[in-house]
Amino acid sequence: MTTPHGSSPAHPLFAVAMLRIALELKKNADAPLEALVEQVTERMRLDGPAFRKHLELNLGLLRANARPPSLSPEAAPARAPRRRTQRG
Repeated sequence: MTTPHGSSPAHPLFAVAMLRIALELKKNADAPLEALVEQVTERMRLDGPAFRKHLELNLGLLRANARPPSLSPEAAPARAPRRRTQRG
């Protein structure tokens, strides 16, 4: 696996780490990103500086995945109310 810019190969678990961080941000949007990065890299025993470099290149992806669905630009519009039919 390579980074989107084709530079160096990304560790296969970097995507998993980004997903874990995104899920934590969904639970608590006020959580400091740096603290979450530190916790996840330590827990997963990842190379912190290499992960941070990968994160810089993919920060937009993390932000998109961490957004609550109601704030996501891709969120589907609200459904129109159903029309009631009279039973006769």
